Amino acid sequence: MARDGIGMGSLESASVAGIPVPKRVAEELLRFYTRTPEHPQGFGLDDSFDLPAQIRSVIVETGRVTVTQ
Repeated sequence: MARDGIGMGSLESASVAGIPVPKRVAEELLRFYTRTPEHPQGFGLDDSFDLPAQIRSVIVETGRVTVTQ
């Protein structure tokens, strides 16, 4: 979901080589790989974030994504 220049994701499921990965494990990987000096804790799956490139909204539908700047 994304509107008013802010995005937020959600995880329905994750798997590696067909093996289910618990949400907690996926979140720890995300936090590890998104750490920066400005965000030393990284980003979590439920964290909101600023959209880049002056994007105002993103609408995701089956077979279509609409991006508004």
